[in-house]
Amino acid sequence: MSSMHKSVTDTIYEIAVNAPLYGTFDYLAPDTQTMAVLPGMRVAVSFGRSRRMGIVVSIKHHSELDNQRLKAISKTLDQEILLPPEIMQLAIWASSYYHYPLGEVLMQVLPSALRQMETRLESVHQFWKLSPYGVTYNAANLTASPRQLQIFNHFQKFPDGLSQFQLAEKEKTGWQPIVKKLIDKGLLVAEEKSIPCWESAYEKLCRPRQVEQALALNNDQADALTALRQNAGKFHPILLYGITGSGKTEVYLQFIADLLAAKRQVLVLVPEINLTPQLHERFLKRFNVPVVVMHSSLSMSEKMHYWLMAAKGLAKIVIGTRSAVFTPMPDLGAIIVDEEHDTSFKQQEGFRYHARDAAVYRAHQCGIPIIMGSATPSFESLLNVRQKKYHCVFLRQRAGHAVSPRVELLDVRGKLIDFGISHDLKARIALELEKNNQVIVFQNRRGYSPITYCHQCGWIARCAACDANLTLHQGANVMLCHHCDSRTPIPQHCQSCQSEQLAFLGAGTQRIETSLMDLFPGARVLRIDKDSTRNKSAFQDVLQKVHNGEADILVGTQMLSKGHHFPDVTLVVILDVDQALFSSDFRNMEKLAQLIIQVAGRAGRSDKKGEVVIQTHYPEHEFFSRLLGEGYDAFADEYLLQRQQMYLPPYAYMVLLRCEAKYAYLNERFFEQALAIVHQQFPLQDQRIIISGPVAAPMQRKAGWFRSQLLLQSGERQYLQHFLKWWVPVVADLAGKHPVKWNIDVDPLDLS
Repeated sequence: MSSMHKSVTDTIYEIAVNAPLYGTFDYLAPDTQTMAVLPGMRVAVSFGRSRRMGIVVSIKHHSELDNQRLKAISKTLDQEILLPPEIMQLAIWASSYYHYPLGEVLMQVLPSALRQMETRLESVHQFWKLSPYGVTYNAANLTASPRQLQIFNHFQKFPDGLSQFQLAEKEKTGWQPIVKKLIDKGLLVAEEKSIPCWESAYEKLCRPRQVEQALALNNDQADALTALRQNAGKFHPILLYGITGSGKTEVYLQFIADLLAAKRQVLVLVPEINLTPQLHERFLKRFNVPVVVMHSSLSMSEKMHYWLMAAKGLAKIVIGTRSAVFTPMPDLGAIIVDEEHDTSFKQQEGFRYHARDAAVYRAHQCGIPIIMGSATPSFESLLNVRQKKYHCVFLRQRAGHAVSPRVELLDVRGKLIDFGISHDLKARIALELEKNNQVIVFQNRRGYSPITYCHQCGWIARCAACDANLTLHQGANVMLCHHCDSRTPIPQHCQSCQSEQLAFLGAGTQRIETSLMDLFPGARVLRIDKDSTRNKSAFQDVLQKVHNGEADILVGTQMLSKGHHFPDVTLVVILDVDQALFSSDFRNMEKLAQLIIQVAGRAGRSDKKGEVVIQTHYPEHEFFSRLLGEGYDAFADEYLLQRQQMYLPPYAYMVLLRCEAKYAYLNERFFEQALAIVHQQFPLQDQRIIISGPVAAPMQRKAGWFRSQLLLQSGERQYLQHFLKWWVPVVADLAGKHPVKWNIDVDPLDLS
């Protein structure tokens, strides 16, 4: 609360506290201040009855609160700025645009280890170095003791001393008693030093490597590289629009080589964790510089060490998933967003930011180019190209001698299908296996069967907590809800009529895998989905088997569709796309087109010709004729026109306000009051904002909570943001008086 009189003092610190509250809080300097407290530093503060971490946002000279009501910072946690001005500005923008509390945004910017107050950035290590006597000592006197001579020689080469970790690198075992003997002889002295926590990890990254030469570029690649080079050193958004297999990565690599020669850093964003290892390996083979990865599968210490190396300018290339967009990099020269269309770049829980859009803001802020690569650009990026906001560079031919695969629709109307595989398709697969080629069978549904029902009365196994069916998972021998992850035993009889005549309808990846193993008993079938790759190294192990020729048929979900190079895959089979043709989600056709082209792109990526077969009951559907007959550009033209006519993104801007409660009427009461405040205090003139709802979410009940939502649409982004800046704090305050959970999603990709 504000007092009647403003406080005037020498120094007031504006702190963003790690709490789900909008706004910042003013504090005085620490009572025992021994060092400067600067924006971007972590501090500990007394907050209510608890002690919390905060980030200094700014320093000012007056507060709305009386000086006597302000508390002092409890403790400064850093000796230097942890979040530089560029990252602070990016976080403040993201907090403002996505309307998420700044304190929580800043906590998500930090690696999880640095969100803990007790984490030390330096550690005390044992060091040894030559004593004054040892400096003048004649090493020949140690000839009779070869091990002592060997270790003594290490110290002669490193006069500043060696740590226990450095010695362990040089002498794997048995060095400790030798060092003690050298100390006893007065040749070495021991001391303790505080060194950065990341130093030993950095030394490993700096080991010299043999690197490969750049590949020869075709004409399209050479022209694309020229365009990138012409725009280096300034803000320039570039859409690298290249068909699958066109060699976008090689263009990235050769452009990055220029930046490294100029002593700059590079940030590369990828949509999935599973894409980082192969890209990391390719970068290591090309560049003899420290390359780090940033994603959620790293240990807490690994992520902190890599983050700090990047912040010091020591890690020259950072490859990471969406959160890596907030990694401090003082010498950043370019940002690359690979597969920019991928919806995984949008965070779907908590702080719902879009990493691609944040990357564009950061590139503008830093005055550097941003390259967004895709074979199937998002409609937002295509519109930005048409409006001259982005420059488009095309790669229309496949790299090397590869040619684009032939795509065929397989009409299965009236045909016999065995668990998703038609007899015609079986023959096609058998033909490729006879030629010792590999086949991909794509089914974007995991598990064994999505529907378990009673043949006697029609009862269907449903989740007790969600408006969803339970999926049978045969390997784990459970019924699993894919929405709340609840697990129940497989029913032995109908829950309604007690009949034991239970049947399974539909096929997921597990059932397809079983079916293929029955149809082709001599074939080696590998399944790649979330269930089969839960272990940290499982996905890479499977990929290695594929590249080693230890797999004949790959069955998988969209994990198979993104960026993988399988030179021996000549046939890609796409199953069960028909249900997506009739979805109510206005983005669904765009997503389906991108998925089909990305999956199809796994075929024929080397000298072997590739084919793609799509099983469908609707081969005459307009979607197929437009996409397969005229290409992705023509498809995008048609559906962009529909979006424009229907006042949908990217021609309009959307915000989704979601609410959850234990009872549906509680949502209704909350929304009723929220809208009443709008109509009373913020007149929406000329329908500049259209408010639709509230309505029940497409899945009304999830994990035991009833869900409702309100949709806001506007053709003016600034006006919509102006409205949200006023309304979101009102909603937050109102929600505190109701037994509901709520969130706001700016530019939502998922309306469910």
